[in-house]
Amino acid sequence: MDKLTGVAFVDGGQTWQDGEDIKLDNLNFGKGLGVRLNTPIGQIRLDYGWNDEGKGTAHFSIGSTF
Repeated sequence: MDKLTGVAFVDGGQTWQDGEDIKLDNLNFGKGLGVRLNTPIGQIRLDYGWNDEGKGTAHFSIGSTF
């Protein structure tokens, strides 16, 4: 079925104050899994991600990303 797909993702990032040294050894990372369903009104996405500490949250969206 080409209307339903699964995804796995990894993300990393950090924010720094203006003038603060940028150090890549203190990045925060997350990982997750999701499903995509292509519909006539646009793609429906449901993702669940976990942070470095194992705390998770769900994210739901409809439509295309930019």
